[in-house]
Amino acid sequence: MHLKILLVFAFLPVLLFAQTTPAQIERDISNGLVPALVADIATVDAFPIDGGTLDEAMGPNIQKALTDITAREPGFEAVGAVPIIRDDISILQASSDAMGAALLDCVSPNIAPEVQAFQSAIDAGFAGVVAVFN
Repeated sequence: MHLKILLVFAFLPVLLFAQTTPAQIERDISNGLVPALVADIATVDAFPIDGGTLDEAMGPNIQKALTDITAREPGFEAVGAVPIIRDDISILQASSDAMGAALLDCVSPNIAPEVQAFQSAIDAGFAGVVAVFN
């Protein structure tokens, strides 16, 4: 349940800043954001209780979100929102790093390499986004 809340709150500010008018925000919430969140929650719910990998549980959604943010850079630039998005990306990256560190602190040593590899992949994704917005 906490992961669902984290996903919602982690990406909501970025998604909302991508819009330019109240009508577009309302339409995107109804047509894009809500279905995307439902799909993300369904993905988390479908993750097997008895195991799996971090990448299976979260990787595709995180990478897609980073790719989507990068693709929207021209729109952010057009409305003068790049500084806000840059700040949000920095906050999200710091939160991602903190989450990775917290996971490493609480997993057994035989799982630590998987967590480190997952965090490295996420860091690489963030590096691409940061390069686009700087």
